[in-house]
Amino acid sequence: MSKNDSEALSTTRRRPIEAERIIRTYQLIYHSTSLVPALANGGRSQIESIFSVATARNAKVGVTGALAFNDFYFAQVLEGGFDAVKATFAGIVKDVRHTKVVVLQEGWVEARDFSQWAMGYVEDEASIRLISDNLRLQDILSKERQMAALALVEMMKFWLLRSA
Repeated sequence: MSKNDSEALSTTRRRPIEAERIIRTYQLIYHSTSLVPALANGGRSQIESIFSVATARNAKVGVTGALAFNDFYFAQVLEGGFDAVKATFAGIVKDVRHTKVVVLQEGWVEARDFSQWAMGYVEDEASIRLISDNLRLQDILSKERQMAALALVEMMKFWLLRSA
């Protein structure tokens, strides 16, 4: 084997290793009914606690996303590695501060929508209520859930970028 062949083989061997460093992004979007008191009735401190704990935990495990709350509903986008997102969501599902957790959409995405935020926070009652009211229908179709999830992501990005 010539020196050039050896160098070419060495370069070829490095490429897959470099490709493995590309981290795939898993995204999960859910909606739930809040059991937290309204913001005006003492709920703000609980929301602030949720936000600060989520921000710290997410930063440790490489999860980014956004949380929306409007006194009646939560909606959240989680994104990151598959295991980190699934473990984070498993803890969220067990949280007694909400009920009726519905996954709107989950799967692999090309890029993070909320890469700037370990946990962005959106408090926009009108947009969240509009989406939430549509999701309360008993026989919601999969396509409608996907549309609601996409609308939710876009609304959250809009409000977070607007307030930045």
